[in-house]
Amino acid sequence: MKEIEYIIYAAIWVDDKVKRSNQPRNIESGIVVGGWRHHNCMTLLKEMFFYGWQHCDTCNRKRIETLNDEVQGFLTSKGNFVNRLEGLRIAKANNQLLKADEHKGKELYSEDLY
Repeated sequence: MKEIEYIIYAAIWVDDKVKRSNQPRNIESGIVVGGWRHHNCMTLLKEMFFYGWQHCDTCNRKRIETLNDEVQGFLTSKGNFVNRLEGLRIAKANNQLLKADEHKGKELYSEDLY
């Protein structure tokens, strides 16, 4: 029996080109942070990158000055990160949208799910 992939929660991926363990299966570098809503992820990333690494001139990590290179998306039940477009396709296929008959957008937002 084939396992169904469904959306679990909001996530943001920032690719600083650093390879890390324990990231989603389809992410080779960077960091993916998950949360209830995307703004929860942004808060955590801001704390991590701006306050933790902003003054780190001796570390070998690429500094991230802004979060403009972020990809907003979702984490799935199969351990993958998907963008908002793929997230919408998965959510529709599994009847996860709260108001499916009213959804006219091309992207998925956490408010569409819960």
